Amino acid sequence: LRDLGYALLVMPLDEYLELDGNVGAFLDTSLHSNVALPDGSPLRVAVVDPIAEQFAERADARLTPIERAVRVMATATAMRYGLEPDLRSLVITSPDLLSPDAETVAALERFVSEHPDFTLQTLDRINGVTNSFFIDGQVHQVELPSRPDVVIEARAARRDELLVEIAVVSSMLPADDPRPGDWDGRLRVALSTGLTEAEAAAVFDDVASELGQLRADVLPPERFAFTIAGSDATVPVRIENASSTPLEIVVRVEADKLAVPGGELPWTLEPNQVTEIPVPVETLSNGVFPVAVQVLTPNGVPLTDTVELTARVNNLTGLGRVVTVGAALVLLSWWFSYFRARRRRRLDLATGRHPSRAVGADELAAEAAARDAVPTTEAGGGRRPGRGPVGADE
Repeated sequence: LRDLGYALLVMPLDEYLELDGNVGAFLDTSLHSNVALPDGSPLRVAVVDPIAEQFAERADARLTPIERAVRVMATATAMRYGLEPDLRSLVITSPDLLSPDAETVAALERFVSEHPDFTLQTLDRINGVTNSFFIDGQVHQVELPSRPDVVIEARAARRDELLVEIAVVSSMLPADDPRPGDWDGRLRVALSTGLTEAEAAAVFDDVASELGQLRADVLPPERFAFTIAGSDATVPVRIENASSTPLEIVVRVEADKLAVPGGELPWTLEPNQVTEIPVPVETLSNGVFPVAVQVLTPNGVPLTDTVELTARVNNLTGLGRVVTVGAALVLLSWWFSYFRARRRRRLDLATGRHPSRAVGADELAAEAAARDAVPTTEAGGGRRPGRGPVGADE
């Protein structure tokens, strides 16, 4: 502590009484003692007087701030005039080194300002205006323990884990968000040996809960199926931010038969609403296949479980398109030829039966030949194919 520039150590009375070399009730708290550092060198120490109880936040409610200030002033006056003349001081604090009650300090300041033998100084200045407490010609010195009673290795390990989590969550928050600094400061406090294990654990749990809540506020994307009819499309990924803070995230879409230009898409989720993120994709083949959607922090840590969407691609490309177009053309050509031939036959039949049509000699001969080639059953005559003249006996 001395090497870091600290000239004075302030110590609660109950902690002083636990150190080796303490003199108990014979200690003069208006003078400074020494503590021995591990290398044997001394460091000055001011022990808090029991009168500090008057500055506690939960001091005797039966006394007003002015009455408590009177008791402090009376104690300081008794020390000044009842003990040997010396440069003396008392530290204004609560017994556990927390901030003193403001109203009591204000009342004490009014008394001090009216007394010529007292003054108020900042804590960094009392070291030079306070003498040491001597016993048998030697400055009173106590021994600090070589190791604190509280072992903080486990706390340090928990703090390191939470620092990683703070870095993950901080990457999602706006740049001016004060919470990352607050979390770091609270973790530093939790390492103090002035906190019990239960108190330190409560600090860690509070920070962990706040970090976990922010992560949980980003809900997984909605599951749905979609169809792509072209070579590219936009997939609307819907993600809800249940927090009151805009959060930065990254969306990653992966599929064997889809390509995502750029690979990942950063986006800002607006607070307390569902944000629809248009993810551009390009098709690589046809069919029905799964599409994996991941939501990540900007530094690449997954925020939610991977959600699987279903894609149906009906896009025809390359040879498939040529074959389909060719088949369509063949079908159209066949139908065209069919209807054309049918129309021609109908026209021919209609023309042959019309009364205005003139019949030539060749057509008459052809019709007669056709009639001769067809067997008849009319009475009195007729011919059968392949037979000679019919005799009377027949």
